Amino acid sequence: MKMRFATNPASSQLRPVLLLLAIAVILPTVCLLWFMVRAVKNERLAVRQKLIDVYGQKFEEAAKKLNEDIALKIQKLDEAESDEQLLEIIAKNFDGAVIFDAKGKRVFPVLATEVSVPKLDEEFNEGWKAEFQEKDFAKAVGLYEPKTYSNNSYVRLSALIAKSRCLEKLGELDKAIMICKQAAFTADEGQADAAVLGLIANSRLRLLKLLKSSESADETLFEKTFGMLISITFEPDEASTFLPSDRKLFLDHRILDVYAQNRFLHTPERASLEQDIQRQIVMLENSISVMGYIGLERVGEYRAVKVADDIVYALPYKSNDRLILLIRSRENITQDFENLAGLSNAAYRIVNESGKFIAGAESVEGKAFARFDIGGYFPGFKAEVYLVSGSTFDQAASRQTAVYIWTGLLVIVLIFAAGGFAGQVVTRQIRLNKMKN
Repeated sequence: MKMRFATNPASSQLRPVLLLLAIAVILPTVCLLWFMVRAVKNERLAVRQKLIDVYGQKFEEAAKKLNEDIALKIQKLDEAESDEQLLEIIAKNFDGAVIFDAKGKRVFPVLATEVSVPKLDEEFNEGWKAEFQEKDFAKAVGLYEPKTYSNNSYVRLSALIAKSRCLEKLGELDKAIMICKQAAFTADEGQADAAVLGLIANSRLRLLKLLKSSESADETLFEKTFGMLISITFEPDEASTFLPSDRKLFLDHRILDVYAQNRFLHTPERASLEQDIQRQIVMLENSISVMGYIGLERVGEYRAVKVADDIVYALPYKSNDRLILLIRSRENITQDFENLAGLSNAAYRIVNESGKFIAGAESVEGKAFARFDIGGYFPGFKAEVYLVSGSTFDQAASRQTAVYIWTGLLVIVLIFAAGGFAGQVVTRQIRLNKMKN
């Protein structure tokens, strides 16, 4: 027996209508979702571009100012009228320098081993033997004595210092001070060469030591000697002869020690003395550390120079007939870049031509959303900018994105509600038609 399944006419009529309603609801919803995704992406791209424009302008202005400041500092070098003024300008604006003359000879810094020193005669050797080997200080004084009247400044000052040293060892402190004063306050300073200047500086340092040990120490004499020791390390003599750089560095450290141990030396006139000496120490240390660097082929560009376990930055520059290698320490280069731009709502890193970190945020999350060239004296240096989580721009983008999402969701709900309502109306109408029939 065959079975037949009866079909419901109402159901058959309803199915096509509901299918059309479903298409009418689902298709606009899919399109709306696609438009929402595109709108969110476009909004973030718009915010990104706005950030790039804003920060790009900030970095461009800041980098321009940084390079202009360096140009002004360099311009002052051309205005120097003497070696003393040139080094003073360098000390105030940079962290060191290596100076070459027109023939390519290094004229600063100069080491003590590079300065020619006159040879002392055999009698001095006898005096040294009596003083240091035989420990016969009285005999050594007698051997040094004739040389204290020599017409040769180097020989005379060497003899005075040696005689003073032996008198101190004999316990004759007052006599040692008197002899040392002759060397410390010699009239030879005005026309002294580097070797003689070194002896005068030694005698002044020794005189301070003797005065400190004396029970009848004269503070006025102590202060006068201290002032003259400072002048010989900061100012050249009339012949424009400087102390060897390593010798001056040694004396700078000793001056700081004396200054720290004697409070009566702290006068208003010397208010900036410690700072000035510290600056000179940094300059001399940096200058000596890179004086063997030959990378002068790129004039006007800062380059990283590895020194021992540290890195400094060197800028070759031609001033008049001299070639000057201007030095900036890593710490101060970092500080220069820290002041590059006052950024808010973003973190930034400065990297050099090798991609090594220089300044800014050392550790950041994610990828840089923009990179800007520093340019000028810093070829290859770049600023990488990273968005900070929770930044104002990030919040603005999130708020606008939320508006798009909620608006889209509301429209989708309305579409489904309208579709459901339309479906109910159609179903009711079909049922009414069936009842009538």
